[in-house]
Amino acid sequence: MAFLEIKNIKKSFGSAKVLKGIDFEVEKGKVLVIIGSSGSGKTTLLRCINFLETPDEGEILVGGDPVLDAASREGRLSDEELRRRRLHFGLVFQSFNLFPQYTAKGNLTLAATLQAKERLKAGGLHKNRQAVAEEMQKISDKADAILARMGLAEKTDFYPCQLSGGQCQRVAIGRALMLDPEVLCFDEPTSALDPELTGEVLRVIKSLKDQEQRTMIIVTHEMEFARNVADHVIFMADGIIEEEGTPEEVFGNPQSEKTKAFLAHDK
Repeated sequence: MAFLEIKNIKKSFGSAKVLKGIDFEVEKGKVLVIIGSSGSGKTTLLRCINFLETPDEGEILVGGDPVLDAASREGRLSDEELRRRRLHFGLVFQSFNLFPQYTAKGNLTLAATLQAKERLKAGGLHKNRQAVAEEMQKISDKADAILARMGLAEKTDFYPCQLSGGQCQRVAIGRALMLDPEVLCFDEPTSALDPELTGEVLRVIKSLKDQEQRTMIIVTHEMEFARNVADHVIFMADGIIEEEGTPEEVFGNPQSEKTKAFLAHDK
């Protein structure tokens, strides 16, 4: 049964039609990998799913519940409602987007702390020192555990400028995990890294599948990684899904001429 449903997502910027009607489903705990040339609409699709862009048309459902219906003028959502709906999703950017003024641990705890304060205030507990201290301790412990899982236990007090690109990307992954998103999205997570640092990030992502059965959508140009981690593969071209199937089908026996040309060029 589908956990995430994307229905007829369309997005234009002026006269440029970037997404021309995207439909797909992802089962819970499965990994969807999206491949395609630059300009095919992959990043715009991820941004629409994460509410960083508002689709012109289409629907998004998580667990059968609608979280977006462009026909109902979702573009008028308040900032608070947008934040609430984004909690379904986590997005790891290709350029890290860490806050330089915060340590590795600070980057992980920032959003979770703000969220906890709002929750305590709503429950009338924001002036209860013990309740606040217990909540902050939970967040601190969770951040420590995630950083350890990312192989960064010794880097908690380091600032982004003191970390390698691979370490920064692992902090970014940890930050996304802090809010327990139902769907974790990656936008070219290794494109800003030197080749020797790519492997460490890919190993972390692979462990999220193997050890945690995370539901993930990954846009990547790493074809061998895509083969190894994907349960389902989508090839996008010119704003549409040109071809999709299992890794064996798409990489081993592509049917579309555009898919064949893309994979041949990548070799």
